[in-house]
Amino acid sequence: EVIIVTVISAPGSYTPGFAYHTIYDYIYGSNVGDLTNDNDFPTRPNREVMLKGFTNTSQGENYGSTVRTWLIAPITGAYRFWISANNSADLYLSNDGMPANMTNICGLDSSSDKNQWDKYTTQKSVTYSLTAGQVCYVEARHKQSYGKDHLSVAWEIRDTLDTQTLVPREVIPGRYLSPHYMNYTPRAYARNVDLYRNSYSGYRVTTPFATDPNSIDSLTWSITAGNG
Repeated sequence: EVIIVTVISAPGSYTPGFAYHTIYDYIYGSNVGDLTNDNDFPTRPNREVMLKGFTNTSQGENYGSTVRTWLIAPITGAYRFWISANNSADLYLSNDGMPANMTNICGLDSSSDKNQWDKYTTQKSVTYSLTAGQVCYVEARHKQSYGKDHLSVAWEIRDTLDTQTLVPREVIPGRYLSPHYMNYTPRAYARNVDLYRNSYSGYRVTTPFATDPNSIDSLTWSITAGNG
């Protein structure tokens, strides 16, 4: 028996193997719109968590989240996608790889159990014809209120004639995902301080503090106004 293995190089500058789960804390409500209508969305998340597959680890309650990722099709075929979540989620796809062209392909407005793919008919997408090595943009938007939080996305791949299953339904493995990076806005935390009359030049008034979900960024501070 001869087994033929076809190796497809990762296109361009993509780094397959993981994706980022981007968390927006302290957002209340159970609908995805509660996330997307919040002033912090999309550029001011609180933190990011690395995912090794298209499924999250528990992040608590009362938050919204996204997973923005490039998806690299491993084989040519007909692809169908599913999403499960608590409390609600939407899945977007741009099969030309342009985030601006993404469309909503499936979702759910109420909770499912983790990896419960067929509770609602809206959890399943139509099929999309993808070619081996094709890069798509995928974005999941998720809103968690109360209860056991989770978010997962699965696929099934069938042959182009839709006569046989090539890859049974499974959570999308990280080896076919490559993170889509966004330059987020750092969060600088303001504070009021007392400056005493007898303070001298070089006196430490306070230490500024900020967080940045972009872990490779460095922050630079400067005094932009004052009377001395």
